[in-house]
Amino acid sequence: MKRTTPADIEDARIVFDKPIDIQKQDEDTELWGTVQHLHAEVNKAGGTENFAARADQFHARLQFKVKYFPGIGQIRDAPTLFRILYNGEQYQVIDYDDYQERHRIVRIVGERYA
Repeated sequence: MKRTTPADIEDARIVFDKPIDIQKQDEDTELWGTVQHLHAEVNKAGGTENFAARADQFHARLQFKVKYFPGIGQIRDAPTLFRILYNGEQYQVIDYDDYQERHRIVRIVGERYA
């Protein structure tokens, strides 16, 4: 009989209700193509504001929790080639975490420049 861990309980509480597309940029053509359409739990991960050269720029960060799928590990190896489309906005991948390589829930942080 499998023993229930606190991580199992936390994973069961996640609600994957926000549709997203994970896209990858082709290194030769520089065109973006959808790798996976799925649902995620989305949460604010912070943001920063820059005031340089008289141009205000806000960097919004969101955390996307998704269920593991084959091929998602490519993001860990080359995050700059990936972005997430969510609510019509593009978020450049800046962080990837497959907690303890469990291949269950993956946390991806994306940043949008506004």
